[in-house]
Amino acid sequence: KGIGMLMVVFFHSIVPGLKTDMSTQVVFALLQETHMPLFFFVSGLVFELKADRYAAAKGRSIRDRVLRLMVPYFVFSAIYYILIAIALRIDSIGSFLSMSDGGYAQTDIPTALYQILTFDGHMAESLWFLYTLFIISGINILLPKITRHPAFVAVIIPLCMVPRFFPDFFHRFETLSLA
Repeated sequence: KGIGMLMVVFFHSIVPGLKTDMSTQVVFALLQETHMPLFFFVSGLVFELKADRYAAAKGRSIRDRVLRLMVPYFVFSAIYYILIAIALRIDSIGSFLSMSDGGYAQTDIPTALYQILTFDGHMAESLWFLYTLFIISGINILLPKITRHPAFVAVIIPLCMVPRFFPDFFHRFETLSLA
């Protein structure tokens, strides 16, 4: 678990300007492809070691996941939204933030709450793993017989790989009209 955490920190600390030489690019590419899958794999292993305890106390297990994953998610999301709102009001910083790739815009409170609760358009995209880990662990706590069934595993693993190997696959369905 510690090695995975170090990989995440190291991956996110490589300054873009340092990625110019070939050896750094190779290390960066290796970390990019492995650090988060390793994190989720190890999380799954640790979860599986405690699966019986989670199954015996589903309510407590979900509550613990809320406290360990969603409270930090909500706290850091709120801090992020507040800091962006403040920064956008400072001319020099606000013009930079609104012009940057995928720039920021002022967000009203109902929209911010919606984005935080659903992760739809969330400004702090780097918090995705907390939200995702909560959803995955919650499903595993509530539906262990289904998620451990070989047929489920045989279907879900390839589905999880589709976006990685075919990044535009799901975008085909965005414009699909049912009318």
